Amino acid sequence: MHLYIFFIIGCVISIFGYQVIVAYIIGLAFVFSIIVGILIDSWKRKNQVLVESSKDRLIFDINGFPVEEDVNSLINIFADDEQVLASKFIKLFKLKLFFLTMVTAYSVYQLINIYSATIDYQQDYMQWGILIIGCSFTLYLIYRLINCLSILNSVHKLRWHIDYHDSDHQRYYAAYFSCAKASQSNYFIPLLALVFKI
Repeated sequence: MHLYIFFIIGCVISIFGYQVIVAYIIGLAFVFSIIVGILIDSWKRKNQVLVESSKDRLIFDINGFPVEEDVNSLINIFADDEQVLASKFIKLFKLKLFFLTMVTAYSVYQLINIYSATIDYQQDYMQWGILIIGCSFTLYLIYRLINCLSILNSVHKLRWHIDYHDSDHQRYYAAYFSCAKASQSNYFIPLLALVFKI
């Protein structure tokens, strides 16, 4: 739900010349997710990975008629070797790093353009507000870049929790990442969830 609100705010701000929020959501939430899904499906077809997924049932209304649709959601991937699993996640996180770098560079470019237009009209408070929002979002993008680099470093060093699943006399491994919250002890989330995290 918060993604839709974020998208609407981005659309409103894009009217004033800062389209990065919309580009970020479309690029990472849709284009990047489709590319990752295609990559994982190709690995699955080549029997390089097993895919853990869950079935979700979506019900939506079309012209007053309820339509039900079953959707598979990716949860995690399994590989028969820990190094193979690491190489797959390294590819996914490098792709995410590429997307984040491109959006961050686009944000800096847009901020420079907005600043040069705003500096001539010192009293244009709307443009200064957009500039402040743009700077804040650029800082968020830099935070996401640093976070992605940190996870990529952890994957390179195999600092993760491994779970395994036996299938047809073969052991398959899945990677989980440890997260700690102040209110809870450590808990583990599938590493694939961090690939898709916006």
